[in-house]
Amino acid sequence: MKNLVLMIVAVMICATADAQLISSRIVTKEKEKKESGMILELGVGALGGSVSANGYSANIKSDGISMDLGLGYRKVFTPYVAWDILKLRAFGQINDLGSTITSQLLTAVRGTSPVLFANAKVYASAGLGYGYVFDLSTGGLCYEIQAGLDITPSIYLGLVYSAQKFKQDSGNNFDINYNLTFTGLRVGYKF
Repeated sequence: MKNLVLMIVAVMICATADAQLISSRIVTKEKEKKESGMILELGVGALGGSVSANGYSANIKSDGISMDLGLGYRKVFTPYVAWDILKLRAFGQINDLGSTITSQLLTAVRGTSPVLFANAKVYASAGLGYGYVFDLSTGGLCYEIQAGLDITPSIYLGLVYSAQKFKQDSGNNFDINYNLTFTGLRVGYKF
């Protein structure tokens, strides 16, 4: 009888432990799914850069506030490493949006520090992609560097520098080379 009671107790302990293990796996999977998701970013800053053709060059100076809007999907691998698989963004100068709007399609790697204080973390990301300037009907390689602070698990704020290089055929046996930049402050929200 004593052996039967011990066996029943052992089965109950094993069944309960297995149930707890299964439920903790389910919670972990749900948490992982919640960390990955869509991102929405909004930035304010200034356009800049340079233009050169046939041995001459000039600086591109912003004469107004520029806006930056982006939408993408972030895959979180660990609490410290994530991949912005695809980011579609556009920026342009508000007072001359028609001739300055530029779209970019990027992929980026993001690193995050451990929690520093009250859920806040430092992050940095670097991205590479292709950008297209609608007014000039041409595009080229673009890159983006961003660093800032994850204020909460869903909201982040940072500084961004984005650059894009492209050529435009002038039709006069020389190309016009552009280096367009956007520098600004960006706020993001992860769904």
